[in-house]
Amino acid sequence: MFTLTIFNCTLTYSLTDAGVHLISDAGLHQLIRTYPVKGVNRLAEELKKHFEEVKKRPLKITTKSLATEIRGHYYFEKLYLPFRRLLRFFFLQKITDILDNSLKAYDCAEAAVDGNRRLWDFLSLFDGIFSFFVRDR
Repeated sequence: MFTLTIFNCTLTYSLTDAGVHLISDAGLHQLIRTYPVKGVNRLAEELKKHFEEVKKRPLKITTKSLATEIRGHYYFEKLYLPFRRLLRFFFLQKITDILDNSLKAYDCAEAAVDGNRRLWDFLSLFDGIFSFFVRDR
């Protein structure tokens, strides 16, 4: 595990052979709440830089796509949590267990490993629109 501090927010992550495993904790949430544009973009840059230093090859994900994926996981989590009890109420325990487990960390990997890479690459084309609606504090 590695730690990284951006804008006084300490983030925890690990590296895989083809990506990063970013822990969804208070530091990450604080960074995205406070600096959803500048902070997440810097986080994506730093993760890519560290990946290349350790793995001796570049991570095959654009910075924009990585930032989009990090934000996407975060905002999905924010939308999911209010409905979590409702899903459990309708006896969808297995689904909530899968979602709860997947939200503990954001797995961001290259296309060969991550089936959603094309989705994040496509959504990253709209990064400018996102930045228009969400501002750093």
